Amino acid sequence: MEYYLRGKFIMPESPLIDTKIVAFLDVLGYRNIADKFERGDYVDFYLLRDAIGEAMGEFHGVFAKLIKFEPDETAQWRKTNIQFRTFSDCICITAPLESNEIGFLKHLRNFLKTLAFFQTIMLRFGGYLIRGGVSIGKFYSDSNMIFSKGLVEAYELESKTAIYPRILIGKSVQDRVSEELSKTDELLSSFPLFTSFEDDLVFINFLNVELVDFPAYEKLNDVQRGLVDDIEIGWREKTIMAPVIEDLVTKRSQAGLDSRVVEKYDWMLRFIYNEMQRKERQIGF
Repeated sequence: MEYYLRGKFIMPESPLIDTKIVAFLDVLGYRNIADKFERGDYVDFYLLRDAIGEAMGEFHGVFAKLIKFEPDETAQWRKTNIQFRTFSDCICITAPLESNEIGFLKHLRNFLKTLAFFQTIMLRFGGYLIRGGVSIGKFYSDSNMIFSKGLVEAYELESKTAIYPRILIGKSVQDRVSEELSKTDELLSSFPLFTSFEDDLVFINFLNVELVDFPAYEKLNDVQRGLVDDIEIGWREKTIMAPVIEDLVTKRSQAGLDSRVVEKYDWMLRFIYNEMQRKERQIGF
């Protein structure tokens, strides 16, 4: 498309630039898997490929499970053109900031729940750790390129700030949520999907999404579901998270003397244990 006429720049009719919620995610441990792949050891590659395939499959079907809107509102949300771009171990995910039918906070909640679900699936199918960032900014994409300051900010949150396997919430998102809630000093208590642990950085609490929506529950028969539903949430979490903890402990032991890898598994284990204990205290165990 020609954007210059007699030396003067002409704006295109439809630049397809919009303000969006942008997430950048990174699968930790990819370098080690790639090294094995290069040496002809493909086992870890196939495991990672299958885990991502499982997660993406759930990702596309997650909305009906997680979103408790009326049917017409759910349908509207599913039409909001959430976009995925993957390259190597990196995943870019975007969603509209808001729409005429659904406001910013509902868009954000659905977006964060989806990211939390993806993070949990990757943990459950092989103990893969996800690190990332979420920001807001103008966004452009076509078949050739992605261009967005929000993506740059999300990438910097992941690569320079997060350190541990968590999806950080950028300042642009926090400021917008605070503005919507008009409760700047109560950000964490007003938005349960936000949490912090061992420092002041805010990230997605993937353990604060209803666990009955996870695949392990979906596969139960009616009698088994009834038994699970009679159990307090703390015991249900222990049952669901047990294989995740086992995978994390196994991978931690396989990390050997690499302190940078070990500290990430240790952090995730501490966070999971802390959340389970916190919820047990809430329900009086």
